[in-house]
Amino acid sequence: MVGCDSVLFSGGPLSESLRCVTPWMDTPSVPGIGQARLLVVFSPFMADRHAAVLIAHDTEGWSAAADRLVSAIAGRSREATDWKNREPALSAEQIEEEPQPSQAPVPTPLAALAPPQRVVRLLAAPSGKACVLLNHCKADAVFVSPDGKPGAALRLPDHSPQDALLENDGSLWTATFERDENKNLSTVFLRRYSPTGGFSREIIAYRGASSELGPFGGHGSFAISPDGRLAAFGRSAGLLLGKPDGGAWTWYDDMPHVKRTFEVWTPRFPVALAFSPDSCRLFFTMDTRPIGYENMHQRLNRPEGAESVLLDPSGARRVWSLRGEPADFACAAGFAAVSASGKVTALVDVFGRIALVDASGKVMNSLQAVPKSKPNGFCAEPPDGVGAAVSETGSLAVFGFRTEAILGSTSGFVRLPAQDLVSVAVMPGGEFAVWGGRDGMVKACDPAGRTLWQWNGNGLVPAVACASNAVLVALSDGSLTMLDVHGGEIRRINMADIAESGGLEPRPSSDFRRAEVPWTGREPGTLEIARRRLGARRIAAWKDGEEEPDGHSHVFRPIQAGTTLSAPENAGNILVHFVYRRPVSNKRLVLAVQYGSSRHEFVLDLPTPGFRTVDIPARGPPVKATVECEGPVEAADFSLWQIEWPGPNVAYVRPPETGGAAAGGLLEDRAENDIEIDIDGEGGNAAGQMKECRIWSPNPDIDRVEGAFLPSPCNPLLAVNGRAWGERVPPWPAQAGSRPFQGAWLSIDFGAPVKISLVATYDRASVQSQVTTRIAVFSGRQGRSQDEAGQVLAAAVENDQFWRLFEFALSDVSTLGVHVYRPHDLACGLAEVEAYR
Repeated sequence: MVGCDSVLFSGGPLSESLRCVTPWMDTPSVPGIGQARLLVVFSPFMADRHAAVLIAHDTEGWSAAADRLVSAIAGRSREATDWKNREPALSAEQIEEEPQPSQAPVPTPLAALAPPQRVVRLLAAPSGKACVLLNHCKADAVFVSPDGKPGAALRLPDHSPQDALLENDGSLWTATFERDENKNLSTVFLRRYSPTGGFSREIIAYRGASSELGPFGGHGSFAISPDGRLAAFGRSAGLLLGKPDGGAWTWYDDMPHVKRTFEVWTPRFPVALAFSPDSCRLFFTMDTRPIGYENMHQRLNRPEGAESVLLDPSGARRVWSLRGEPADFACAAGFAAVSASGKVTALVDVFGRIALVDASGKVMNSLQAVPKSKPNGFCAEPPDGVGAAVSETGSLAVFGFRTEAILGSTSGFVRLPAQDLVSVAVMPGGEFAVWGGRDGMVKACDPAGRTLWQWNGNGLVPAVACASNAVLVALSDGSLTMLDVHGGEIRRINMADIAESGGLEPRPSSDFRRAEVPWTGREPGTLEIARRRLGARRIAAWKDGEEEPDGHSHVFRPIQAGTTLSAPENAGNILVHFVYRRPVSNKRLVLAVQYGSSRHEFVLDLPTPGFRTVDIPARGPPVKATVECEGPVEAADFSLWQIEWPGPNVAYVRPPETGGAAAGGLLEDRAENDIEIDIDGEGGNAAGQMKECRIWSPNPDIDRVEGAFLPSPCNPLLAVNGRAWGERVPPWPAQAGSRPFQGAWLSIDFGAPVKISLVATYDRASVQSQVTTRIAVFSGRQGRSQDEAGQVLAAAVENDQFWRLFEFALSDVSTLGVHVYRPHDLACGLAEVEAYR
């Protein structure tokens, strides 16, 4: 019907979706009984058509609107109109004289009848210290002591209430997300406020691209432990762990745990961070919404390939992990809670499945609380989900949904109906769970589901929290009530009145400190792999007599332009190792490597907030490496290492003679001094022989008129001919005029299983800022859907290397794949791929 005059009758989601494109259907009750709406909307197919839409509540409204539409069409003149020469309806003078609409505000006589929701969140520590976050008041936060007395009222800068945290000592942490004008860059600030009103810490937890903050824009991905001694900050494909007061930071890397290639080109991001009350365990979900698998090549609106992890944060050690398909056990912020020592974890996944997991990662009990269905739109939290909580002892958990509360323990689940549930909590000792509904009723039940007491909030929406010997209830009018364990009222405070009385501007305390999380560049670990697998042995160094680097500690010294290292005549295969950093005043830095008659220059133009490492292989004799620069450069290590390849390169395809038909005349003769691979010995049957090689470039056209894949401009044999940087290699993705949403990948079919445990990649770019940033080495064939994604053997994100080694367990591989992706850039690809046993 595209481009044709037609009539479409529809209801349900299609009709409901029109609410997004018109201001005339602003509430679910529009159109009302006996009413309808006539809309004109643009065709989504750009087919030179608009759509007249009739939306009715019932047949009465439909009939009235249809009559109106027919009369309007019938009354329209059918004479052809000369649109180019027609007279304007109003002259320029008439337009200028047209009275302007009144700027008076629209009357809102019923506003006073809708009381504002003053309470945003209620935070409480087991000790009874609490903080109420408010809006529609002069102050944004009011602290409360364990005996129910109000503390300081603070006016806070813009912050995200959903990311606020309370320490055991009553200090409040807030998170502020600042974005530039175009929302391309983001900065995340964490600030700590004491109950007395002091402002003691500010941490810049993230500074970088907004697109690297995960599916929720970073919300739920920055956490401080209850004792205030640990911080966990989400990063693309990892997590930073350290102390808010300063010191070394530990890196948790997700790359060893990815399974499928889309988890590399769209890296997983930690969400739903939750510390245990004793701060010794940390729960999070590694969530990704891969691009290209939804309509119009958009990101999936649900998690795919997600994994939930319980971590020992003191050493970034995984205690257990749960991974289901497509996203079982994947949680959103507020839907996971951990008991002391990680004895029990209570979680609700995004599809409404609840589970209790023990300290070893075994699922003790699980239940599909709501019918599992395909999400309609972006899947951010469980359908009708409210939250989850677990006692410190792990003996009782409560899961909240809009129409029911579910109590969980080792003996099973108890389902209790509820009326429009909005908040849940559980006593630290597990004596009972408590929840509140939108009707103002607060109810407490023991683990067996028996009602212990009820409390009436008189129709005001409650937020509930539990301390060791009290229950706190904050009502929507801004009042806070403290109840004893029997539901008796101890004290009531009007927090809104305190907040309206003024509020303090936070002032830095005497121990105030500001810090920024250090740059977290990913060390490639190439030298360590070369020592382990290639027998790397240092034969020349910039600073003679120094001990060999341990890969962890670095001492940087100025290095002069023109500094050169030369390998002995009989050295053979050489690895050039360079650890450096560029001060801001440096204008140019090049690492030039010469072997035989070939010379290659590698431009190191990326900034180094910390430091970077570069490793370049070369084959002599002779081999010479030179540092060329304009402006100061500091180096911690500049050295040459002798290496020996572990047998033949089984991916190698011997180039035919010039003009040979097999290569289509595209391959040149092998240069005498280009990097060569010995193809004798074990695995030699595969090395050098012709193989079925292909580069797959997904079609970015949403209609895929030319098929699912487009021809790559690069001959795949160029990536396996052993010449490495000996010739210019075109980009792998098809140059289709739009960015490659999934990159491209090379497949090498061996025809039979071949044992492989090491892959080396050579980037096609000689400028550091242009190298391929995301690389996945995988086994098996890969298709267009997420179910056909390749099984990852090893991977790298944020890659800044011209040459990289990927090590993995010895595997039988029939088809080897290498997936490359560089966000928003067509020019990605590799000059060479090598594979070894």
